[in-house]
Amino acid sequence: MVSDGRRPRVKALGLILGMATILAGTGAAFADASLTGDADGIRIAHDVERAYLTVTSYTVTERRFVFMRARAGRHGYFDWNWGVGTAPAGWVSATERELVVTHQGRVVWMRDDLTPNARACSGHRCVRYPGVEVLVEPHGQYFRFGSAATPGCFYRLSGTVPVHSGDPAYRLSGYMLDPAYQRTQVLLNHDYQWDANRRAGETDVVSYTTRLVTSGQVDLSAWGTEPSFIFGFTLGYPATHPREPPVALCHS
Repeated sequence: MVSDGRRPRVKALGLILGMATILAGTGAAFADASLTGDADGIRIAHDVERAYLTVTSYTVTERRFVFMRARAGRHGYFDWNWGVGTAPAGWVSATERELVVTHQGRVVWMRDDLTPNARACSGHRCVRYPGVEVLVEPHGQYFRFGSAATPGCFYRLSGTVPVHSGDPAYRLSGYMLDPAYQRTQVLLNHDYQWDANRRAGETDVVSYTTRLVTSGQVDLSAWGTEPSFIFGFTLGYPATHPREPPVALCHS
């Protein structure tokens, strides 16, 4: 439920510069009919898709996938982008800790806590940006300065977000390579179109027991002015069902 307030004097902009087919920043961790390549890899991908039909929530943690800048206060702002591999001037990389709540294979709501990894410096002057919590739920998308551990009022978030309510909890597209079988897990290897010019190679670590993804890594090569970069991610599965935070809008 959203508590209405006056329009805040804060801008929020989501920029998507380079896009993976991702759910909340995990790389191409989604399965659908567009899969091609190795038959064994396709079979495992569909096994994973079916396993996510029983999942009610999961967490994702990653570094250097998201870049941001932010300032709290009356004339504050929050901008972010992801998947670019390098920070524009005045931006910093952030550690991303996401919580995604699902029902019958579909996203219900998502919380994304962003913590800046460094200070932003210009000449001899450096500033540390505040952390930001992003919330996407059926009624809209919002953000607040701080984190889930420091509750406060929300501002409305404009622009692009990496996941919406109603999105599939898990889908995967692209070309499947031979999976690698290990003792307690399978390495699911595949590649897919990252942007107009580049393809990404991804390895997802899949549990033999649960058929759920536990971690992974995405590799991109350089192309033109676009840098190469690698990012990894880990997933967890909460034992208790998380509660959606109430949304009270900030007053200007």
